[in-house]
Formats: sequence, C-alpha cells, structure tokens
Amino acid sequence: LSCDITREEQVQATIKQIIQSWGRIDILVNNACLCHFQSFPTRTISSIQDELDVNLLGMIRMIKAVLPIMKEQGSGIIHNVSSGAGITGMGGISGYAASKGAIEAFTRSLSYELPPYIHVHLMHPPLTKTKSTASMEIPDEFKADPAVIGKAFANRIESKKFVITPNLQTHLYVFLSHRFPSFFGRLMSKGMQGNKTTKKG
Repeated sequence: LSCDITREEQVQATIKQIIQSWGRIDILVNNACLCHFQSFPTRTISSIQDELDVNLLGMIRMIKAVLPIMKEQGSGIIHNVSSGAGITGMGGISGYAASKGAIEAFTRSLSYELPPYIHVHLMHPPLTKTKSTASMEIPDEFKADPAVIGKAFANRIESKKFVITPNLQTHLYVFLSHRFPSFFGRLMSKGMQGNKTTKKG
C-alpha cells in the first residue's frame, strides 16, 4: 500500500482498505518524515510547513484515522518515531527539529489520555545510515545499520516503556540529551554544516 499522509482522503482510503483486508489494526508506527538540510535564514515558510505537514500533521492524521478502530477493538498500540533533534534542537534542520519536538509533547499528551486500552509510545532510533543522513558530514561508521535497528524495534514492538530505544547506547544518548541538551545539540549541529538538501526518510 502507498499513502500520501498529507492528504486526508488518502489516509482514510488506506485505513479502509486495511480493515477490508485484515479486519483490524493492532499497531500503528508513524515513521514518515521530511527533512530540509538548510540554515533557517535561507528557509521559506512553505518549506517548513511541508515538514510539519508530513512529520507532525501526517502523524496526527494517521492516529485520528485508527483511533475509532482501536477503541472499538478495545486495544491498540501507537508508536511515534522521534529524534534526538526533538530533544536538543539542531542547527541546520530547525524545521525538522521543531516537528520532532512537537511529536515528543504530543505523544506524551496522548499517553495521558488514551490508556488503559490504547498505549502510545515514542521510538528513538540512533543516527542511522539512510537517505536522510547520506549528506551529513558524519562518517558512515558512526551511523547504525537500518536493518539492525528495524529488527531491534520489531523485537520491542510490544514494550510497555514510554520511550523505546533499540539498544543501550541509544538509551544512554536519549537520557543524557534530556539532561545536557545544549551540549548534544551543539555537538550534532556540527554535522549539519554544509548540508543544503532535502531528504525524505
């Protein structure tokens, strides 16, 4: 199935097709993202709106579409994929970081509203070797294998923890980022220097 999550009618049609084929939706993972690598002074408002429309509002559209189904079932799990940029901020990807920061707060808010039958979690992957990170001035050996990370998350898909990480290193990074956001934000911002591209993840 393919779905443009910026279009409400496509979201609804996709969910309808899933229900017709499988009869239920047990788990939703919101992982679609758009990231512009560009300094804020040269950004346009429309480009930032594009990021928010995919990363934040696209996620919200998907959640709104599955909620009635999960409520009727009496159960459901929703995972929203976040980023360290949403905790620390990051130079060169301000729109993306803003969308991930909003996802952090939105997901935590839903975690207060939706239990006990529907559980909402944040997934925090490490810096991973993908199209989105290809142009970053960070050596590939410091980027995780997406297949390994995907498998680790799949093994934790029913975890009860609010923040789910694929390994101990990422858990420590998230933990320390919350306590020293300026340090980690500046550190990662150095890897953004010189990037002026748009990436879909």
